[in-house]
Parts: sequence; structure tokens; C-alpha cells
Amino acid sequence: MPRDVRSRPPAGSGLSGSALDPRPGDHTQADNLCATKPDSSICYQQARAVVDAMERDMSTTLATKSDLDVLRVATKSDLDALRVATKSDLDALRVATKSDLDAQRVATKSDLDAQRMATKSEIDALRVATKSDMTILQKDFEAKYLLLRQEFESTRTAFRQDIVASRNQIIIWLGSALVVASSS
Repeated sequence: MPRDVRSRPPAGSGLSGSALDPRPGDHTQADNLCATKPDSSICYQQARAVVDAMERDMSTTLATKSDLDVLRVATKSDLDALRVATKSDLDALRVATKSDLDAQRVATKSDLDAQRMATKSEIDALRVATKSDMTILQKDFEAKYLLLRQEFESTRTAFRQDIVASRNQIIIWLGSALVVASSS
């Protein structure tokens, strides 16, 4: 004999209440479904099976408030862990970068010191070479100046001798011209 769809299931049948409406003594989803179709010949177990299937679908498809709370807590926990990991990574990167920059600074300073010493050594060598070249140039200049002076003195002496000889010749020529003029 079919049961009245509006009646409650027997006690201990495990069909009372629902996951969506777990309060004891309240109407179940099956009761609500049966109440909407009072004329139907659907029995309570069939209505209960439909409601259970709907509740299973909703529990796997839709998120409940507690599911969202769990997800929020998990997301917050993940974000906190990510924040800590990122901070740790940034701190490690800052330390590594500082260490690299310090090492680069020391290497650059060492390179600059070596370059400065090499440049100073080259300048000192150039100074010595220039001084030596200047000394050689000065001696060469003095030798050439002395030679030029000697040549100049020699030329001047020869020029004086030529002037004296020319003067003597002019005196002799003028004297001869006077003698020839007085004899005539």
C-alpha cells in the first residue's frame, strides 16, 4: 500500500533531515517536494532519492559557506607563506647582491690600484727617458753650438783677413794711382 507522500519517514530509517536542512523536527527537502505536488503518486522514498541526488550534486558542485571559509583560510595561509618566502628570497638576494657588489668593489679597487701603479711606473720611465733624451739633446746642441761658433770665428777671421788684404790692395792701388798721377 502506498504511503502518503506528505507523511514523515519512519523513525530510524535514516531518511529524516537533510544536509541542507539538518535541524531535527523541521520539514525535510523531501517533505517540501512532496508538499508542492500533493496530487502526485510519488512515494516518499522516490522523493527522498531525488532530494538526495540533488543534495549530492549541490555538495559536489556548489561551495558552502564552510567550504569558502576553508578556502579563505587556506588562501590566506598560502599568501602568508608566499609573503614569508618572498621576503626570505629578497633578503637572500639583497645579501648576495651586497656581497657581489662588495667583491666587485674590492676587485675594482685592486684593478685601479694596479693600473695606477703601472701608469705611475710608465710615467716615471717616460720621465727618465725624457730626461736622458733632453741631456743628450742638450749635449748635442752644445756641441753643434760650439762647432757653429768655431766656424763663425773661423769665417770672421778669414773675412777680416780678406778685408785687410783688400784694404792693402786698395792702398797699393791708390798709392800707384798717385804716383802715376804725380809723374804725369
